[in-house]
Amino acid sequence: MTLVELSRQLMGHGFACLGEPDGSWFQQGEAGWFASGIPHPCANTVLSAGSDWNTASLAEIAGRFQVRGLPCSWLCWPDQQPLEQGHQLLALGYRPVAAAALMAAPTAPLLAATPNPGQRLAVALPGAELVPLGPSYRQAYAVCASVSTGAPQEFGARAATALLGSGTAGSPLTFGVLNSGELLAVATSVVVGSVGAIFWVGTLPAWRRRGLARAVTAAAIAAGAARGARLTLLQAGDNAERLYAAMGFCRHGLTPIFVRSEADQRSDLWNGPPLRP
Repeated sequence: MTLVELSRQLMGHGFACLGEPDGSWFQQGEAGWFASGIPHPCANTVLSAGSDWNTASLAEIAGRFQVRGLPCSWLCWPDQQPLEQGHQLLALGYRPVAAAALMAAPTAPLLAATPNPGQRLAVALPGAELVPLGPSYRQAYAVCASVSTGAPQEFGARAATALLGSGTAGSPLTFGVLNSGELLAVATSVVVGSVGAIFWVGTLPAWRRRGLARAVTAAAIAAGAARGARLTLLQAGDNAERLYAAMGFCRHGLTPIFVRSEADQRSDLWNGPPLRP
């Protein structure tokens, strides 16, 4: 299995773990595609088609969500003919919004490059603490998540419900930087087998460029390592790729992201039943 295939599989599992109950993994022959109502700054649903797709199946997948009236974002993975898939998505009414860099690194060197993140944070921002976040931080997390991503407040509330795990095996592990009771930065780790993924790293705008994102990301990496992650993956936007490269991550391709808003929905592409949980 290639790193891109592994990343897609892990991200799909992570979406399933973090998403609402209507998220599911579906298989069509050798093609797999994922759909989930996970909290997302651009849209409520993330879709990922398998490498063996065609125009008809792409329209079918998109149509299922259009009939439900869900705004969607679509990730075109590097091994899924992203240029051709992007043209098809444009024809279906999607619009490009960004491209995320798929980045990965063996976990051990990442740990060696970012030792004692809590101590380093204390030096960079005296009085600040690096702490694991549980459900009691839901309100503070909701504010931090929505403001740091520029998303509606509803996004922050949904993200808090999904990402503040119970601490049980397999649940998300989320960390935050607290300063005088205010939550300034957050990051989440999900581990499947020997591979970990970092999700939803965000810092309040007024507190950026102080090393907070590095600190919470390092804490999430260490937590993943403690759960057995020997490889760590993440997706980075243009403004964060340099940070992750400095931490030891390497780029392994770009994932273009397309969005179809609720106002754009058309129901004429799918005549079957609504997608079921």
